[in-house]
Amino acid sequence: GHWREFLSSLDQLRQLGYQPDAITFGTLLATSERGSFRWHNALGLFSHLKALAVQPSTVVFGTLVSACERAHEWRPALQLLQSMRVAGALSTVGCGAAVAACENAGLWREALRLMKQMTSSELELDLVAWNSAVSACNMALRWQAALAVVSDLQPRSLQADHVSCSAALSACDKGHLWQATLLLMRACQHQKVHLHIPACSVAVSSCARGLHAASVVDLLHQCSEAELLTVSTR
Repeated sequence: GHWREFLSSLDQLRQLGYQPDAITFGTLLATSERGSFRWHNALGLFSHLKALAVQPSTVVFGTLVSACERAHEWRPALQLLQSMRVAGALSTVGCGAAVAACENAGLWREALRLMKQMTSSELELDLVAWNSAVSACNMALRWQAALAVVSDLQPRSLQADHVSCSAALSACDKGHLWQATLLLMRACQHQKVHLHIPACSVAVSSCARGLHAASVVDLLHQCSEAELLTVSTR
């Protein structure tokens, strides 16, 4: 596979008397097939880099953490993130992958801790990382934390999308908060967020369970508007 070709390329370079550096590793990783790079490969490569006294670049670190995240291996992902921090090589990709790894493992507190650390270090995380944090809170039935994360988006010049809003709506539903669900739906309408059918269904069900018929009618009207509702293709 591509991973074996990667290792073979390194061996050929060494046989030619060339000492691979961070740029070399980054280039070879970029030419490798993404799906063939497994988390154990990531740890092996990191150990190899340390043995050669090569400082990984932000690109290499990001690739390593992403490999761990895809395998749902949150422990090595966080270990690599710590190494990134020590090396002064934090990146949006690496940090976002670490937060996603926490999401996959249901570690909402760890996800929020990472978000706080990254923002305090003035690293600008993208919406994908914030959505991972919201989803982690939703999975852990922490509706207050989910709403807090969503409310933090606007001051950072980020706008919630259907992913963040759907996760927040789901968290409110699980917390039996039909009032918060209604307010969030109105906010989505105001910000022109295109929700998918499942999210609208969650909102309607939440209000129905709250025995608030007027809100159910209001939500059904909102969900019937073409500018708000789109059919999910995912």
